[in-house]
Amino acid sequence: MVERWRTAAVAAARVAWEEGGLAGLCVEGRFELVLDRLARLPEPKVPRQPSA
Repeated sequence: MVERWRTAAVAAARVAWEEGGLAGLCVEGRFELVLDRLARLPEPKVPRQPSA
């Protein structure tokens, strides 16, 4: 479950980086775009551990 979220986060970051480059953003702008996209990802659902 968490691995799928990590894969989605990496994919979103790569897409945002490329889109920023195509839009003509500088490195800092591309990085800000990546951070914004990552912040918008839904949180992963982590299975709860049973209480002992």
